[in-house]
Amino acid sequence: MVAVESIAENLPVVIYADIYDEESESKYLKFIECVTNGAVDKLSPQELSSFNKELQAFSEKVDQALGNMELILQSGPPRPSTELLGFIKTLQPIIEGCEKKLGIRVEF
Repeated sequence: MVAVESIAENLPVVIYADIYDEESESKYLKFIECVTNGAVDKLSPQELSSFNKELQAFSEKVDQALGNMELILQSGPPRPSTELLGFIKTLQPIIEGCEKKLGIRVEF
């Protein structure tokens, strides 16, 4: 499933944690997998596809901004779309459950 792999790849652009050693990196990767699997279970195939598209679009915006610091200074950092924020809000119970399960704190 390409969408699942793409979601797992792009999710760190929206949900992030401090990674300071191998253990925290391992927990974070497990957390991303947990949230991705939760999204697959909770969202319909159409919603999952839309979520993936929104994540990809935001990830591209972030990559472009990081490549052009002047753009960030002029217009500020990229902002996620209303649709992407809606998906994150829908997935918030899953995100919080994964945090608790893995003993990790993230920001989104």
